[in-house]
Amino acid sequence: MRGGNVYRNEEAALRQVKQHAPAVPVPEVDYSIFPPDRDGPSQQGIIFMNYIDGNTLESVWPSLDDATKQRVCKDIWQVIAKIREVPKPSDIDQSVYYSSADGSPIHHPMLGDPEDPCPKLMDDEALRARINERYVKHNGLSYADGKDLPMLLPRSECSVFTHGDIHPGNILLDKACHIIGLVDWESAGFLPDYWEYAQMMRPMHGRDREWQEYMRRFRPKDWDVTGIERARRVLF
Repeated sequence: MRGGNVYRNEEAALRQVKQHAPAVPVPEVDYSIFPPDRDGPSQQGIIFMNYIDGNTLESVWPSLDDATKQRVCKDIWQVIAKIREVPKPSDIDQSVYYSSADGSPIHHPMLGDPEDPCPKLMDDEALRARINERYVKHNGLSYADGKDLPMLLPRSECSVFTHGDIHPGNILLDKACHIIGLVDWESAGFLPDYWEYAQMMRPMHGRDREWQEYMRRFRPKDWDVTGIERARRVLF
């Protein structure tokens, strides 16, 4: 079972991956409960899914030798490549370029919050404008270089399926250190091609920072996410 406040989006993501990228190891959904509230269908509820018996990469990382760390990180990038193959479902609005897995607005502090929900993002320019709008609203211009953000934000020519929260605590390994589970899909959606990498590079502490260096070393593309890192000064 997963939580009592899990977003409906997570169930959609798990089912999409299971159908279109079966090689990606994810929990299998048995059923879910999203009780209606006074405003209509609830976006939060409970998902019942199978248990994956493994150790988190976070817990075993200190015990791994360099060769195993390299292999695991390369394997993670291979899993990400498979995730990107998941197509946008035909039953969600195709005119919206970026969205959560179920077609709802994206849940991310750079793009919105409960008081200021993310609007429909019809193209890459709209996403960049939204990040800058939020940055200005949250006092980003108090930094001397704050006005430079629009020029620094990365650009993307595609919208790809994205987990959105890959870190060592969400990766499960077997005893041979092979990936047997990728969990916590509540941030999943159709997002810019650099988004997965940008989220993996968010500020972390201790041994997770070493993992980030390995992931950076083996990244398939040299994404420049300087603008995202600048925006995080106030949007986190």
